[in-house]
This record gives sequence, C-alpha cells and structure tokens, in this order.
Amino acid sequence: MKLGEPHMDGLIKNYSYAREKEKAYSGDREAMKYWQGAGDVYRSILTDLYPDWTRSPIGQLVFFEDMSYDDAWNEFFGDTDPAGGSGLYSHI
Repeated sequence: MKLGEPHMDGLIKNYSYAREKEKAYSGDREAMKYWQGAGDVYRSILTDLYPDWTRSPIGQLVFFEDMSYDDAWNEFFGDTDPAGGSGLYSHI
C-alpha cells in the first residue's frame, strides 16, 4: 500500500454500508440508485487497489455472502467486545 491509499478494511466497511443503505431504501428509487452507485464506486476502488479483496475473510463474507461488515466481523472473529455487546461499534 502506498502512502495516501485507503486501507482495504475501511473500503470494505464503506462498501458494506452502501449495500445496507441500498437495501434499506428499496422503496425509494432515487435513494436506492444513489446508494447503489456509492457501492459500485467502493467496489471499483477495492478491485483496482486490492484485486484479491474478496479473498480476505471479511471481504468474502461481505461480497459473496452479502453480510453486513459487523456481521462478517463477528462471524470471523467472534464477539470482540469484552462488555458482551454485539458488533464492532457496540461500545459507541
């Protein structure tokens, strides 16, 4: 990775977020198309910078299994919150 390039994990997280929003706005065509476009951009950047990103454990679960980033994280790493919460951002 070169200085200034986005980190793969962050891009996967943003791709996943855009996919979740696309599904959430399925009844609103304009909003759904916006989020679909955002997901396409993140997928394109990921593929350009990290051609094998779907082979990473999280990338594979997000892309092929259509999981959210948090669900993929928990599937692969388990619940990492010592307080017993669920998800990567459960402490927030």
